[in-house]
Amino acid sequence: MSEDLGCQVCLTHSGKPYQPRFVLATSPSDLLYRCDFCRTWWIGTQRYQNPVSSDAARAAFPEARLDG
Repeated sequence: MSEDLGCQVCLTHSGKPYQPRFVLATSPSDLLYRCDFCRTWWIGTQRYQNPVSSDAARAAFPEARLDG
């Protein structure tokens, strides 16, 4: 099943305050962000590099209790 990831705000990083916003770090190289507008999760080692599905975010951060 295909899922559209991201919105105009987070895909262009044009939101104020910055979107996606930082949510969690489990190490210096495992950072989680989320767009407050479209609710897309982003994973990256710097500012939000890779939009991912909710399932992928849960798999990458199993110790976190992530909502949908």
